[in-house]
Amino acid sequence: MSKSDTLEVLLGTLRQAIPQIRGALVASTDGLPIAHSLPHGTDPAEYAALAATLTDHGRRLGEGAHSGELNEVAIQGALGRAFLFSTPAEAVLAIFTELDCNTGLLRFEARKIARIVASVL
Repeated sequence: MSKSDTLEVLLGTLRQAIPQIRGALVASTDGLPIAHSLPHGTDPAEYAALAATLTDHGRRLGEGAHSGELNEVAIQGALGRAFLFSTPAEAVLAIFTELDCNTGLLRFEARKIARIVASVL
């Protein structure tokens, strides 16, 4: 099984564990999709590029504010949320949720997944 396949299984398992997750992807910090579990019709390349860009902006903002190493970026819209998690492996874990998602559980699971992503890559 390839690294991408392994990560896609991992993302699918995460989506099954937390039903309010609409989609998830792993992207390189260069904005290239590595693995994804996104709804049909969603362009993983577009979302990977956006996730990497927003994570980079969050990292730079955090550095400017002397906040230390970036852990996550959270965005809330009228209909859902996006969470971007840094990984130790020069990758970004992006998770898209419904508004009623348990964010404590999501963050707990996402941090575990981010460590696993690092070990796979």
